[in-house]
Amino acid sequence: MIKAVLIDIDNTLLDFHKCAPLAVKNAFIKYGINYKEEYAPIFLKINDSLWQEIENGTLTREELFKIRFKRVFSALDIDFNAEKIETEFRKELFNSAIAVDGAMDMLKYLSVKYKLYAASNGMSDQQINRLKIAGMFDYFTDFFLSEKLGYQKPDKRFFDGVFKALKGVLPSETALIGDSISADIKGGLLCGIFTVWYNHNKTAPSIEIKPNFTIESLSEINKIL
Repeated sequence: MIKAVLIDIDNTLLDFHKCAPLAVKNAFIKYGINYKEEYAPIFLKINDSLWQEIENGTLTREELFKIRFKRVFSALDIDFNAEKIETEFRKELFNSAIAVDGAMDMLKYLSVKYKLYAASNGMSDQQINRLKIAGMFDYFTDFFLSEKLGYQKPDKRFFDGVFKALKGVLPSETALIGDSISADIKGGLLCGIFTVWYNHNKTAPSIEIKPNFTIESLSEINKIL
């Protein structure tokens, strides 16, 4: 029987792929850099690849902050101070909260049946603030953030920290909903957690990592939990 539900934040509750390009655009505008809409997929591709390195343990968050916009500017052939844009981008993202379609309804539904916990690799203060802006904060009993736990999903030590706090709740009594097959689903399965993959991009399933359930819309969650 499920007692607790862990929910990822970016691209599960809050639409990072909408929030981030807007934050980039506003940061560019502040410093007088011409922004083009075709920059968005380039930024997202570079950003996603860097976060994949973090999940693999080959890059730290601090290193990402140093190189992210250097790589973006190199790809876009822009000559500007990457550090300034990185700082401004994170300021903009701090106050950006565009909900994923169906996220609010899912929280309302799940919160009646289970205790909910946010589980994210994002920056602690940033993620908490974004959940507050989105009106989602109060649905959660607690927040498990890698910056506080000291480890990133899918590292087992991230989940060890979670279950140390969830006294009396076993991994087998826990569900995890997330969009990242390599962070959320892989990490959850390694710990014996019931996993629900939110495959919003309708990507091909992994041969090696097989979630317990796959959904393409958050509205499907009431068929599972």
